[in-house]
Amino acid sequence: MVEEKEIRAAIERIRSEPERFRKLANASPYYRLLGMEVVECREGYAKFGLPFKGELKQLAGVVHGGAIASLADSAGAIAVLATAKSGARVATAEMKLNFIAPTSGNDLFAEAHIVHCGSTLAVSDLEVTDGHGALIAKGLATYVLFGER
Repeated sequence: MVEEKEIRAAIERIRSEPERFRKLANASPYYRLLGMEVVECREGYAKFGLPFKGELKQLAGVVHGGAIASLADSAGAIAVLATAKSGARVATAEMKLNFIAPTSGNDLFAEAHIVHCGSTLAVSDLEVTDGHGALIAKGLATYVLFGER
């Protein structure tokens, strides 16, 4: 299990050591539960991947919206961490996600681009696509920054 002390130290290093941060973030128990991982992170941007597995499907046989939302939200939060002032921590304050198309059997990718990053709030543009580039969901999320700023 990842210790909070390690997470804080990683946040401090995110701009100078993005690969090290990516590996630490990928150790998140929730990310591992769903099977998602940070593919790339840099100031103003993050990309996550979610390999398809049958456990992600809901009763209609398509990937559950909650899994898609978790993927998008996680990408947004990591993009904020990569952009915010050193020592900041984030939590989702609000997220609006439009589900464009159902998907099943395809890996998913979420990309987050920072629209605004202030001292207390950050906004991220979110997009989820499948492995073929088809748009699955589009959204916008607001994150509250807390802790040291």
